[in-house]
Amino acid sequence: MVERASYRVYFREGDAKIGDGLISSEAYIPAHAAEYVKSEIKTPLAVDLAKMLVHQLEHGQSTLDFQGIAHVVTSDGPVGMTFKAVWKLG
Repeated sequence: MVERASYRVYFREGDAKIGDGLISSEAYIPAHAAEYVKSEIKTPLAVDLAKMLVHQLEHGQSTLDFQGIAHVVTSDGPVGMTFKAVWKLG
């Protein structure tokens, strides 16, 4: 059981930060399985970020890196675990 998680999202191309996300509700993820959890990402409204988004979408393929910490429920209480994930678009 993941109690909560916080993370940052980056464009792999150029290592540019897109924003921060938070999963504030519990999610049960069985061993050796995947689970989808919905989360909003807070993004600063900046001209540079908007230009980068348009550029990435025009080129049809981009890779997003997610890095964060998940608080996993154990019998001894929550334990913070770092995680990384990659999401390829296009």
